[in-house]
Amino acid sequence: MNHGQLKQWVSSFIDGEANDEQRREVLSHLESCIECRTLVSEAKMLRDGIRHAADIDLPPTFAYGVLRAVRTGQELDRTNAGIDRLGMRVVLALSLVVMCLFGLGSLYQPELPSPVDRILTGELSDSLSKRVLESQHDISKDDIIFAAISK
Repeated sequence: MNHGQLKQWVSSFIDGEANDEQRREVLSHLESCIECRTLVSEAKMLRDGIRHAADIDLPPTFAYGVLRAVRTGQELDRTNAGIDRLGMRVVLALSLVVMCLFGLGSLYQPELPSPVDRILTGELSDSLSKRVLESQHDISKDDIIFAAISK
């Protein structure tokens, strides 16, 4: 017998519904397997706990209390769902406003020239590229790349 078969037969074994062959196989497996003995023991304790819970007398207003609690929970869920939707709409609206402001800001703000543009256009610079390029009369492609990287 393997563990999969035992797990399928545990309920019928504990309840006494297993046939003689199944019962013998389960008992012989339980003699050699601690893991399955623990599984059967836990299943017996669970069954006994369920049977013991069935003996508890509930107050006559128990069903009404459960129904009231369920309805209260449903009302809270409906209220919270409306608040959640409102919150999501506010966040979406604020996101759109921020994106529009950034977009408009980039339209009115001139773009700063890059260091390579200053070198190519001949603007003065206080960087290492100025010192490298001023000492030479002919500027090569390598000089421009070096100046751009060193910046």
